[in-house]
Amino acid sequence: MFTDYSDITDRIAEPPKWFDEHGVPRYGDFEPHSVANIYAIEVALVEVACQGCRHQFQVAFSFHTEPGLEEMVGNCSSLAEAIRKGALRYGDPPIYGHCRSGAADTCYEVRVLQYWMRPKGWGEWVRDSQLEFDLPDAKVLAEEDKQYEMLRIISLFPDIRGR
Repeated sequence: MFTDYSDITDRIAEPPKWFDEHGVPRYGDFEPHSVANIYAIEVALVEVACQGCRHQFQVAFSFHTEPGLEEMVGNCSSLAEAIRKGALRYGDPPIYGHCRSGAADTCYEVRVLQYWMRPKGWGEWVRDSQLEFDLPDAKVLAEEDKQYEMLRIISLFPDIRGR
């Protein structure tokens, strides 16, 4: 579970635009050099949804060849590979504007909004829109939403026996 930044966010009228890899709210436009990992050679801005309430967030993923960053990309050797395999895992959603129980749930990784890399591992960031697409969880989320809507509609009508 991430830290609650309500001591900051409650003082700012607008909602955060995105959250970094540690669930820290960010208010400026996403830029690849603004992620928490200053050594990153790959970054992505990804839309995720809380499994508890479906509240959506834009969150950052970053990758560097240093050990200890495997949690977000599984057994993949790069962020690009994790995107292609649908192996991204942000974990718990940021704590902001959604259910409190969801803060301890995990996220659906829905869509890669932006993917950036440094081709030589340093220097200018280059965007690769070929890695910006819906992830496998988008289909799961859509299917669950259909089921919830069906149950909601069914609950509006009384039982045939008058209950």
